[in-house]
Amino acid sequence: MCRSKAVYFTEEDDNMIIKHMKTYGKFTNRFVIINGLMNEKFTNIQISERWRNYLNPELCKEDLGYYEKVVIDDKVQKILMTSVKIRWREVICELLRLFGKLYSENKVKNYWNLKHRSKMVKKDIKNGAKKETKQKSCSSKYSKALQLRFRIDRIGLRFVLIRTGVRSDRSESDYINKKIKKSFYHGF
Repeated sequence: MCRSKAVYFTEEDDNMIIKHMKTYGKFTNRFVIINGLMNEKFTNIQISERWRNYLNPELCKEDLGYYEKVVIDDKVQKILMTSVKIRWREVICELLRLFGKLYSENKVKNYWNLKHRSKMVKKDIKNGAKKETKQKSCSSKYSKALQLRFRIDRIGLRFVLIRTGVRSDRSESDYINKKIKKSFYHGF
């Protein structure tokens, strides 16, 4: 069956998922079973996410409180110290353990992403004025040399430009070109 990109759950679909979860909720492959019972109208993942974020009767529908937000911030910071990816399941389990409330993954993610995005915007606004003034006062010689250096870094050469003072544009690019040729012919 061809599935459309937009997935809309009707009230009838929701009731069917709730009914089947009461019956098959203890099975490890419950969403596969429910998918089959619903004639593969939705994927297993879509049914699982619908259950975890909207239909589970144990979900707390209240907004996050102050202390819940503090715990989310703390737990996410601890996770980010050891890993690049945030394990939202751990954060939700911590909230359940401390407060006895099961929050949906979407609610926790939305809180964190909104807060994180607003922090980044504030940083960009603060740094934006500084960046603009630095770019205006920065000489073209210096910025071109940095552009060349970054291009070299992207190529993958192990070359570091050491500045001993401001040189003319031509001598700087000549210096870099000599280093590149030397590294290709002689290695490091």
